[in-house]
Amino acid sequence: MHICEPYVTLKYVLEQSYICLQRKLVTRDHKLVYWFGGAIASLSILLERKTQRAELALYVLSNAANSLWYILVKRHLIPEIPYAEV
Repeated sequence: MHICEPYVTLKYVLEQSYICLQRKLVTRDHKLVYWFGGAIASLSILLERKTQRAELALYVLSNAANSLWYILVKRHLIPEIPYAEV
C-alpha cells in the first residue's frame, strides 16, 4: 500500500460526503460549504504517521500552488502562459 493512500482516500470520502449531505439538506450552494468540507477532510491527516506528514505536506503544497496559479490566471492577475498547465 502506498504511504498516502489512507489520507487521500479518507480526505475525499469526508469532503464529498459532507458536500453531498449539504446539497441534500440545503438547496442553495455557497462556497463556504467547500471550505468547511476541506476543513473536515483535513482531519484525516491525523491517521498518518508523524514521520509521513512531511511527505503529505509536499503533496498538498504542490496542489495548493497549482490551484493558486489557476486562480491568479482566471482573475487576470498574472498573464496566461501557453502550455503552463503541464
